Amino acid sequence: MPEHDECEFCMSSKRMRTSYRSNSNNNNNLVTVSRHYYDKCPPRLLQLMDIPHFTYKMQLAYAWNPLDSSINIDVKLIDPLTLHRHPVAQSTDSIRGKIGFNRGFHMWRIDWKLRERGTHAVVGVCTKDAPLHCHGYCSLIGLTEESWGWDIIRKKLVHKQSVDVEDQTYPVIIAEDICSLGDAIERPNTNIEVQESIFVLLDMEEGTLSFINDGQYLGVAFSGLKGRTLYPAISAVWGHCEVTMAHLASLNPLPLPLLHLCRFYIRKHLRINVARNFLQMDDAVNYDLSMKIDQLNIPEYLKMYLKNGSF
Repeated sequence: MPEHDECEFCMSSKRMRTSYRSNSNNNNNLVTVSRHYYDKCPPRLLQLMDIPHFTYKMQLAYAWNPLDSSINIDVKLIDPLTLHRHPVAQSTDSIRGKIGFNRGFHMWRIDWKLRERGTHAVVGVCTKDAPLHCHGYCSLIGLTEESWGWDIIRKKLVHKQSVDVEDQTYPVIIAEDICSLGDAIERPNTNIEVQESIFVLLDMEEGTLSFINDGQYLGVAFSGLKGRTLYPAISAVWGHCEVTMAHLASLNPLPLPLLHLCRFYIRKHLRINVARNFLQMDDAVNYDLSMKIDQLNIPEYLKMYLKNGSF
């Protein structure tokens, strides 16, 4: 029996770890995988992904804070989940979310168009003491010890404006030489294409910040975050860029109610790939799961709960 439940991209990662890649000399002596194949998903990630999404009204409570931003950033009145940065030259601007987290496991989605990122685009978290504006162009989230960010242009992790470029690449490729007793060599992986939608995972019980990109868990980006209150944040330099934040789900530190656990395991049994269902990467799969629930010999109100998480 496994120690805990694992999502589909965790299980496929284990399979990938045992596959070989031939080099030009046809010598299969290296296994090359990305970091998330080594870093297991957090044990509760699959449960977090399967619980019902926050409603739009709930998301508004977690939206960008118009009173806690650079003077060059406004939150759109017609779309309070979206910020708009004014075209101010030689300026880097940031904003915090309305709610900070010091406990629990939280997930939100950042939508940021590729053409609106410019030279410095950073996604991460910060404390109340992190600066929200600076002159010139920089990775503002990550500039001080009060913020932690992923520069999605350079694919670098930024904290206290580290200049140790190679060690801060995220994610990384791990090349394991089978002939050298499993010694792992980390290599920068800058070929990854950061999608327009990025999923941020903040686990304040473990004190970690992680990301999901293109349906793949990329591993822990930062650790040692326990004991702080951290807010979702981004920093931007592109004039007229718009960035949307939608808080998707949260788990409190307490165990899930038995009712939720029963729903989770029934859905997991019906379809293993719950993670992709949550990310809505395949509408056909969502439809297939709904059809399987309809075929169960149970009352209609239970079918509704299995589908929607509510009666």
